[in-house]
Amino acid sequence: MEISDEVLGHFLALRETFDGEQERSKVVIGKPVMSGGSTLVTGTQRRAAR
Repeated sequence: MEISDEVLGHFLALRETFDGEQERSKVVIGKPVMSGGSTLVTGTQRRAAR
């Protein structure tokens, strides 16, 4: 099967876009909710500290 250079170019561009989106979807955007060194504080503990 033969395809034209134009069709091949479009396919390769779409493939590159797809690959980029696949990688980007694995990335979390934004600041971390909690840093690795902090301890978990429950609601009960927060209320008791008031």
